[in-house]
Amino acid sequence: MNLQKLISYLLPAGNFSELIPVIANVFFGMPLPLSTFLMITICVCTDLFGSLVIIYEEPEADIMEHGPRNSHTDYLLSFRVLIHACLFIGVLETISAFTMYFLFWSHNGLSPDQLIFAWDFSNSNGYAGHTADELIDLTNQSQSVFFVTLVVCQLGNLLSARKYTPYSIDMGSRLKKFWNNPKQFKRFAKFYSFAFLAEIFWALIFTEIPFFHYYLSTAHVPFQYWLSAVGFSCAIFACEELRKLVIYSTTKK
Repeated sequence: MNLQKLISYLLPAGNFSELIPVIANVFFGMPLPLSTFLMITICVCTDLFGSLVIIYEEPEADIMEHGPRNSHTDYLLSFRVLIHACLFIGVLETISAFTMYFLFWSHNGLSPDQLIFAWDFSNSNGYAGHTADELIDLTNQSQSVFFVTLVVCQLGNLLSARKYTPYSIDMGSRLKKFWNNPKQFKRFAKFYSFAFLAEIFWALIFTEIPFFHYYLSTAHVPFQYWLSAVGFSCAIFACEELRKLVIYSTTKK
């Protein structure tokens, strides 16, 4: 089960939300929303810490009610897992990241319709009143905003991916378990605090240190974009919990 949870956690930002920016750039002429370096950073750095936490997650409470997995029919990457990871969580994270991306450009004088089919965006003479150098700086910053949004959204995905049962259903039993076994609570708090802080730490390293600005074309991300990304992360967590609650209620009936 933990391996399927891991797949559900990794696919949205590490695959689907990285594919859509490339499609937007190639087929719709938009400035690339996410650089190659930042794509690799999500896959091999920021998502790594959440992956380690999920791997060591304790089994579900009802695990003994399920039969053994049939290796011939029950695949780790099943159609259901793929649809959920890409077309639900992945779509929500992509919408969140593009919203922040377009919002950033709007704050800097370019509306979404000016970014779509902007084939001459990289023209050396500039574009829409901005010089070529200004456009390079703004592109780097917009890519960093897109990156930070995905990293923060993955924190909400991490919390929702750890259990199949909705928090609202077994919150009482979980609190009772933590109360009777403080070591388990400390383990939970230590692991998830580590994952959250590590992911935010590396996102800050890559977006706030001038060395990376100069050599890898990242840029500073203003605080309001971090704060907005937290709101999107909470919304994704709430949507996923609502989905699990609906499925749980329907199954029980």
